[in-house]
Amino acid sequence: MDRNEVFRAFAAELAEMIVERIKLRGEKRLYTVQEAAVYLGCSDEQLDNYVKSGRLRKTMVDRRPRYDLGDLDRFVDSARSTGRR
Repeated sequence: MDRNEVFRAFAAELAEMIVERIKLRGEKRLYTVQEAAVYLGCSDEQLDNYVKSGRLRKTMVDRRPRYDLGDLDRFVDSARSTGRR
């Protein structure tokens, strides 16, 4: 795969992630693990690590983890203001 192909693949993936975020925004308040991971641009495992470290809260609904949009936005704002990734 040459550089142009790699760049096109990267751009396509990034565009897909942006479209997913736009679709999620404003439609609902609670997100599944997979939806929250897409929203944050991370893996399901990384999302779990954020919860275990206390940096992000989850809400259990019918014994299933859900992530509140406000908590996700606060997590992003907190990471931005402290310089953490």
